[in-house]
Amino acid sequence: MLTLDVVPSGSLALVDSLFTRGLRDCCARYGIDAGIPPVAPESHALVRLVVIRDAGGTMIAGARVHERHAQRGFPAETALRRFYAARDRVRSMSRDTIEFDALWISAQSHQRGLARLLIQGCVASGVALGKPSAFTVSHDRFAPALAAIGMAPVLDIPDVPYPNPAYRSRLYTADLTTLRGAAARDKQIIGEIATSLRAGEALALEEITAIELGQPIWTVRPRDRVRRRTVA
Repeated sequence: MLTLDVVPSGSLALVDSLFTRGLRDCCARYGIDAGIPPVAPESHALVRLVVIRDAGGTMIAGARVHERHAQRGFPAETALRRFYAARDRVRSMSRDTIEFDALWISAQSHQRGLARLLIQGCVASGVALGKPSAFTVSHDRFAPALAAIGMAPVLDIPDVPYPNPAYRSRLYTADLTTLRGAAARDKQIIGEIATSLRAGEALALEEITAIELGQPIWTVRPRDRVRRRTVA
């Protein structure tokens, strides 16, 4: 059984530490030597960690959801500082936009279709916060998972060699008020997750090995009650 939860950054030292370790290991596995900067202490209040744990409680995937910092802006503004068109597009985005970054999946779990579920959790976190839109900077290998939940590439901004010259990444954006372009089952799943997040509940999810490639069938089971909802 998998568990998906959203934890305020800086609220639990152990969660922060395990998240950072998982992110660091993932970056090293893909040859990203510089890694991704940690959350600055003054930014914790604006960041939520979306985490997935396995049946034993081990954190196996995670991502960060950032609100805009009044002085620092979004993390992507720093990450894309040498790519002016992409950086300026991020700077022009609404103050109510959120950014998804630092997505990682453990080496033992990266073939289990977790990317799509993780992104669904990020979108649901934004929906639960009442945010109107979201963006991320992602490699094209994640394009199918991003498209399924309504994140579309910004085609008038060229892709960039980020996080290093071996990669080509681009901006993706989503309208969180309509989830336009998302598959019907993904909208349903996101709605289920957002509802439970508003209630302050973690989600127990039936473990599925083909979320990205097949039609997911899993059960949302809030921790203080059982509500079976099958998505097919």
